[in-house]
Amino acid sequence: MDLFFLQGNPDRGFGLCWGHRPTNDWCCFEVANTGFYILRRIKDNKWRRLVDWTPTGDVNPDGVPNRLRFVRVQDQMQGYLNVKKVFEIAAEDIPGQHTGFVLQGELKILADYLWVWAP
Repeated sequence: MDLFFLQGNPDRGFGLCWGHRPTNDWCCFEVANTGFYILRRIKDNKWRRLVDWTPTGDVNPDGVPNRLRFVRVQDQMQGYLNVKKVFEIAAEDIPGQHTGFVLQGELKILADYLWVWAP
């Protein structure tokens, strides 16, 4: 998915979430325009960081899209930021097939090219 940061606090995260809405069990892959990414999960109304805020030089500046991609390959979860793999961790079972966006605070973004595939 391509995400454009348009307006708001550049320290705040925005990104892609997936999981199961009724049970409030989600995973979110976010990027901050100041050059960080995070992977976190909410379960039983508690956030847990699977990958802590990590600095990277791969975040594009304002007006240039950041492409976020999340892939599960067998027992691994992989995250890509602008085509570069930025994390690979042991997979967790996350129920549901809902997909959405996360904005931390009052942000304005533009999302383009969302592609979801499940076997």
